[in-house]
Amino acid sequence: MRKRVRIAAFLLAATVCAAGSVFNGSEVQARVPDDTIVMHSLNASGRPGDYNYNEMVDVFDVIRFKKDILNQTEHEHLYRNDDIDQNGKIDEEDLNLVKRHVLMNKRLWGYYDLPPIVSMPYAVSLESALNTELFYLDKYEGRVLADIHSMSSLISKSNRLEEDTESIFKRFIAYTGDNVMFSASLSDEQKNAAESAGVSLKSVPVAKEGLVFYVNKNNPVNSLSSQQLKDIYSGKITNWSEVGGHDERIVPFQTETEYGSQYYMEKFMNGTELTDPPTILGNKEQANGTANYDNSSGAIGYSVYSTAGQLFKDSDSVKIIAVDDVVPSVGSISDDLYPLTSELDVVYRQSAGEKVMNFIKFITSDEGQEYVLSGGFIPVKNPELPDNMQKLYSSKGTGKPKPENSSPSLYYSYYSDRYISKSSESTGYSIGFLKDKGFQDTVNKEIGSALSMINNNYTVDVKIINGYMSVVIYTESDSTGNGPVYYTDEIVTLNYDLTGKKKIDKFSDLFYKDSDFMPFVNRVTGESISLAAPTLWTDYYGVTGDVSKFTVSSAGIDTGNPYIYGNVLVPFSKSIKEYYETCVVSEYYDVTTLLDDRYSAYETDNSEWYYETPAYPEKELPVINSAFHTDDEISAMRKACDRANEILEEMKKNKKDGPYSYLSGHLNWFVHPRTSDDHYAGINALFFNYTYFDRNTGERLRVSDIFGDQFKQYDDSIVINIGWSDSFDKIDEVTLGNGATINIDKDTLNPDYILPINKKVKMYDLDALLKGEAHGEKNTLNGYPDSYVIDYGPEEDLWPIEGDWHITAKRKCYSHGKVWFDCYDTDDGDHYGWIDSGYIDFY
Repeated sequence: MRKRVRIAAFLLAATVCAAGSVFNGSEVQARVPDDTIVMHSLNASGRPGDYNYNEMVDVFDVIRFKKDILNQTEHEHLYRNDDIDQNGKIDEEDLNLVKRHVLMNKRLWGYYDLPPIVSMPYAVSLESALNTELFYLDKYEGRVLADIHSMSSLISKSNRLEEDTESIFKRFIAYTGDNVMFSASLSDEQKNAAESAGVSLKSVPVAKEGLVFYVNKNNPVNSLSSQQLKDIYSGKITNWSEVGGHDERIVPFQTETEYGSQYYMEKFMNGTELTDPPTILGNKEQANGTANYDNSSGAIGYSVYSTAGQLFKDSDSVKIIAVDDVVPSVGSISDDLYPLTSELDVVYRQSAGEKVMNFIKFITSDEGQEYVLSGGFIPVKNPELPDNMQKLYSSKGTGKPKPENSSPSLYYSYYSDRYISKSSESTGYSIGFLKDKGFQDTVNKEIGSALSMINNNYTVDVKIINGYMSVVIYTESDSTGNGPVYYTDEIVTLNYDLTGKKKIDKFSDLFYKDSDFMPFVNRVTGESISLAAPTLWTDYYGVTGDVSKFTVSSAGIDTGNPYIYGNVLVPFSKSIKEYYETCVVSEYYDVTTLLDDRYSAYETDNSEWYYETPAYPEKELPVINSAFHTDDEISAMRKACDRANEILEEMKKNKKDGPYSYLSGHLNWFVHPRTSDDHYAGINALFFNYTYFDRNTGERLRVSDIFGDQFKQYDDSIVINIGWSDSFDKIDEVTLGNGATINIDKDTLNPDYILPINKKVKMYDLDALLKGEAHGEKNTLNGYPDSYVIDYGPEEDLWPIEGDWHITAKRKCYSHGKVWFDCYDTDDGDHYGWIDSGYIDFY
């Protein structure tokens, strides 16, 4: 049975996080404007559509809008999309270009000039492309208008993407006025249904498409028969050796239901049930779906030719195979020689009026066929794919050579800064934390130049990882919510090697010389973008274009990509082996040595253990892995996890302690989340929801196993939380499933389940003494000794700070999740100890 879970999050921008990804969080809000707002303003990014509110969206609205932009009479925000000639400024010449474009058009299309259109889900991109071109919108606005136009006129506000084709067709023929439908050629059942309803239909072909299959370029199989493909995707053929390839398991990737490729695939299977696809594991309520094609040696995937044909053309890693010995091409598809060719028609009533016939004439004209091509379909007239369509990014590493005997570091050094402009009168942003002031001035000049190009409120996110710095400037008009990627109209990225004092201009410079890093980058970016964006226009195949925008931990996908509207930065860095084997940023470098004395970097740990989902797993359980352990250690941990899963399955059968399906998403020794970045003492056990397991054996742990025999009375209880004290030297309480709490001291814990603190705090002598004021109130601020701050000993205050005290700082460090300064009384030299920097204002 084919399993399918809809993804309920959307792709937007948020806040900078640690090196693992560009942003924290993955739960975001879908951008679906209110129907009325879109119908009258198309206000997807602050730009009105029907600007003069005459209930018609046409080029005159564009001219009026640009006139007001030039005069800055009603609009605060200027958008780079309005720079028509791309000369870096919005001026009268941009308006003249729009006017000339208007004069060259044979027809000015308005919103109500189009007949009501309904498109089958696999043809929505064609309707969206028409809107984009006819009404001078961006791709997202064109997609929204396609949904609203159809929903308000034909489908009574229901979401057509969640309707099946039969329901959509019934609504189409039930509509009493003139309308048209983009659909595959009508079936006999559809024709009979229309005749029964007293409706005579006609259709005209407007586009063609081919379902194509692709494999790794090293796969010796170059052609498969139609029957072999059906057998592979129904599970009858499972090994490549059965079709002339290597003795290797076939991994048959599939696509999501809303994509045209899945419609064509199911049509090709002709009732034969598809085998279960490889899946992405995540939060099952929010982010579970079909895994993206990973181009592994045993993989096979499929797509429509108009997408795959452009992306995989001249690819050095992927090849499109022949079907029944016919190679798919524009020519073989347009001439119906390729066996998996499908036709897309515009369907209308025989009694249609002038509005419908004008549209039919337009869509079948040379101009209309160009719009068909821009929608990702092969036109029936002059079917030539343009040379400027995007292709997959391909490169070997061009950074420094990989050091000999290098090994991954569990820790990385990290610093971040953020600035948000409050209005168009903002004074701008510049960095002030680098020790090398000369290089800092160079960076600030480049930041200032970038900001001069942005005419809108903006956010600047800066992060330094192991000596490499990224500055990301993006507008806030389209960047809200919490998501794993930036998603915005305007975005500028600047990247620097702070140790070498140079700018990084090429994405490939982030990777060791000659390293093959793109398979890794494409795989992990695919996971991120697919989990976050249910409205991808097609499957995610990998990073496209030249990657002109990137950061030390993310790859950019520019506007014009085949996946989604706008510019996106997708995180590629994870605690997995390929990252450490290829990325120069993975080498540990103490960032504090690059910072001014008033600043200190964070010492943060990567995830020591993480879960991987096999491309086509034997079971629905993730596999534990690590970039920091040997194969034998990983094997032993997997055995422990397997045993834990056996226990969970038995518990589920017995209906004890709730349902379980797989272990938690990250495997760490159990540590309270407040301390997870700092490796404080924790429980040495596997943790799953409310159940604990021994990390070595995978056997279940009872409360008394962890806390001692005196707690046997709680062995049948569910442990919900173990709360560490602020001083991290004792457990405040344990919360049980029945709501009861138990106060426990760390000394009562079984030492077998206590992890030692294995990180020594680094102290730095300041180049020059820093003077300032420490602000404290009674019982709220203390100075602490080395034994607490440096050695993680018991919390013992050295000096209580009350009021505003003048201090002189001589040393600094990062400890207990804070930046500390070792302070003395400025007047008499008394030693106050280490004071939290959050309570100090330096002069």
